Amino acid sequence: MNAEHLRYFLAAARHGSFAAAAKSLNMSPTPVSYAIGALEARLSTTLFNRVRSKGLTLTPSGKRLQEHANQVVSELDALESRFRSHNGQFAGELVVGCQESLVWSLMPRALKLTAERHPKLQVSIRTVPLATDYSTLLAGEIDLLVTFRHVVDQNPRICVTPLCAPQPTVMMRAGHPLDRGQTEISLSEIALFPQVMNVEPAAYELSMEMFRSAGCVPTVNCQCDVTAGSQAIVGQSDVVALRVALPASNVSPLGDKLAYYTLADRVPTASVIAARVARSSIGIPSKRDAFISICEQLFTTGAMRTHFSY
Repeated sequence: MNAEHLRYFLAAARHGSFAAAAKSLNMSPTPVSYAIGALEARLSTTLFNRVRSKGLTLTPSGKRLQEHANQVVSELDALESRFRSHNGQFAGELVVGCQESLVWSLMPRALKLTAERHPKLQVSIRTVPLATDYSTLLAGEIDLLVTFRHVVDQNPRICVTPLCAPQPTVMMRAGHPLDRGQTEISLSEIALFPQVMNVEPAAYELSMEMFRSAGCVPTVNCQCDVTAGSQAIVGQSDVVALRVALPASNVSPLGDKLAYYTLADRVPTASVIAARVARSSIGIPSKRDAFISICEQLFTTGAMRTHFSY
């Protein structure tokens, strides 16, 4: 049973309407209504009498649930507070699901700052595919999802924080015919050479959409879902690659020098986002919020410009 659904249920019982409950939780009525419906379906009962002129009143089943829900939510709040010290530091474990290129670019810096500010908070990083959806969050498999999204799915149960909207960069070997020392390069120019693209469907389709927006049809030489693999391939041939995240080094794993150029075209791109399950305890920071705040700081201060063009 979803603890947040119990919080929404208690708010609706307390205020007598979905709208008033939603206002107290600083959200729209939709997730409150959804939560009540989900609880009623799970428990195979009706929790509220819905009378337009009188609003919401608890049924006998609703009154029984209210008694137990108050106890459960109170215990959960007490448990969470035990992991939060008086000086604002958090402890316990935080599991972050993270897309591969963000694992080596964003996470090391975020882990360093987290260790300095919250030394008793143990952060575990799990590399997840780009196609990972919010079900892993809702199932409790991870606490946070840090990834790329071209289009942010609207889900009332999920809170999404945009971190950055980077512009794509072109990667090629040093001395490539297109490596002429200019500051930018166009899609029409790089479309003349074979491409190495991310094998993951979402990334592949986004890259193809970029070329289509410029009226180009590229030749895809190979596909690879590991950054080091793309670097090695590019360093040994005239293949080029569109990248969103760039390594700090301009040397491939095989020792070949690489060149990077900003893309001149303004095209559809993916944003870096951090997602977590929405909470009703507005204004009470959590370890999830603390980690997201650190990630936001790394982007806003420019620390991530080594790897992203924004």
